[in-house]
Amino acid sequence: MKKIGFLICLAFFISCKSDQECCVMPETLSGRYVHNIVDCDTSGNPEENCSEFLEFIDETKVDVLYGGGDIIRRFNYSIENFTLTLEQEPTSSFLLPFGFNIIDETTLERTDNGDVWKKQ
Repeated sequence: MKKIGFLICLAFFISCKSDQECCVMPETLSGRYVHNIVDCDTSGNPEENCSEFLEFIDETKVDVLYGGGDIIRRFNYSIENFTLTLEQEPTSSFLLPFGFNIIDETTLERTDNGDVWKKQ
C-alpha cells in the first residue's frame, strides 16, 4: 500500500511541473538550423533560396540567411530564458525584425511567425 501511495505522489509531482522547469536550457547552440520556405519557386530568379538558416560560428556569433534572399548576415547573439536574441553591430543599419524561442537543442521557433527551424 505504501508503494501505491508513493507512486501516486510521484505522478502528481511530475505532472505539476511546467515544461520549462523540466527542460534543460542550453548554454550555447551549435551547428546549422534550417527552415524550408513553403511554396517556394526559384525558377524566376536563381539567386533566390528556398531555405533559410542560422549557422552558429562560436559562443557569440551566428550567420543568418533568411527570407529567400542571397545575403548572409552575421549577428551577435545571446540566450536568456529560452529566448535567442540576435543583435547586429552598432554601426550597421540592418536590423533583424525577429528572434527565436528555444524549444530544445534541435528546434528553434521564430518569435514573429512561429516558423520552426530544425538542426541539421
